[in-house]
Order: sequence, then structure tokens, then C-alpha cells
Amino acid sequence: MKLDLTLLSLAATLGFHLAVPTVSHAQDKDEKPLKIDKSTSDKAKQMLEKLVGEAKEAVKESGEKGKDLWERTKENFTMSREAYVKKVNSALATMDAEIQVLAEGGSAVTTRDYFKTRIEALKQHLDYCKRDLARLQEAPSDEAFRVKQRGFDRGLDFLGQNIELAQEEAGL
Repeated sequence: MKLDLTLLSLAATLGFHLAVPTVSHAQDKDEKPLKIDKSTSDKAKQMLEKLVGEAKEAVKESGEKGKDLWERTKENFTMSREAYVKKVNSALATMDAEIQVLAEGGSAVTTRDYFKTRIEALKQHLDYCKRDLARLQEAPSDEAFRVKQRGFDRGLDFLGQNIELAQEEAGL
């Protein structure tokens, strides 16, 4: 869940004003202290509660994603080289198909120049991952393979995240 930055700044400002006592900052006796009516105060409290709820949800989601990534990484390191390469080849084929769907998609965003550039960048990233996999397979020992695998997994994960963002933007 993504936090709305406008909501965040507004809630922080209103939260501050609610926390500060309603005393006058003016030294003139003619000026009246700032007063916040009940409806404004209630709205600010609701917004602050919503913000806190969204922040908690975002923290929970990021923790779950991190835990899931760690589990997948542990699984990848315990696989044999052959099984790992087979799994990665399958993932690369799936990502290639997803990029093709994005490129051929019929939504309005796919006709925009910046999105076409994004698709081209995804294709280049995919090609890089394929070349990197070939270099990974050439590792002389299992230890060297596992060391290179960490960097490869990170690059493959970045590609997956970028494909997801593009799919989200395209409405897929």
C-alpha cells in the first residue's frame, strides 16, 4: 500500500496543530488566540488515524515482502545448479512474455513515448539478465557460482519489480 504524500503532509501539519495548545502567539492583547472548531479537529484526527493505519499497513507489507524474498533466496541457494538454471530460464521466459504483453497492450499508456522507452528498458534489462545467466553458468566452482548468484538474483528481482510497476501503470 502506498502512502499519499499529500495526505501525509496534511495529517502531519494538522496533527501538529492539534498537539499544540490553542494559545496566542501574539503579544498584543487585542488579538484572540487561535481556536480550532470541533469539526476541524475531528477531521484532523480522522486523517491522522487513517495515515497511521496506512503507515502500519505499509510496514507490514514491506516486512512480508522481505520475508518472502529471504525465503526464496534461501531456497535458491539450496537448489542444485541445474535446477536453479532451469527455474531461472522459466522465469526469464515468463518475464519475456510479460514484456511482450506490455508492448502489445491496448491501453492508452502504451502509446506514450515514455512508456515505449520503459518497455525498451525492460527488454534491455531482460537481455542483460540472459547474458548474466550465461556468465553465471560459466562459474568454475560451486562457491563462485553461489557468490555470482547473489548479484544475479538481485538483478532479476529488480527486473521483476519493474515489470510489475509497468503492468500496474498499464492497468494489467
